[in-house]
Amino acid sequence: MPREYEDDFDDEDYDLDSPGGRRRRRANFEPMSHSGLGLASFIMSIVFGAAVATVFVVAVLLVVQNGGKIREDAPEVGLLGLGMICSLGLVVVGLGLGIAGLVQTNRKKVFSVLGVIFNLTILLGTGLLMILGQVMKH
Repeated sequence: MPREYEDDFDDEDYDLDSPGGRRRRRANFEPMSHSGLGLASFIMSIVFGAAVATVFVVAVLLVVQNGGKIREDAPEVGLLGLGMICSLGLVVVGLGLGIAGLVQTNRKKVFSVLGVIFNLTILLGTGLLMILGQVMKH
């Protein structure tokens, strides 16, 4: 006796010849793509992490060149501070993009997770280095 209505469990939706019996067929299966926001977060973490490291290295070299003393009103110090603030600001943006990539549905989350981890590591590491510098200063 044929059915007069459609339901979600029609036999046409299942592959009855599969091993184990009734396995649901995937209609219009498309592979998931990577999250664009996560990829942007990952790339930003690499680029601006390198920028933060470069600023630290240049600051250390500047202090070593001047015999451990440095004038705080020197233009080089201002440029280093500006570079650090800009780099860390963009790391925060990268962290936000990574979190937004984690929230997206139907996307791979590998780059989002890596972006969040790397950006958090940069922020926490920089904060710890700044705290360590203040503690050793006094």
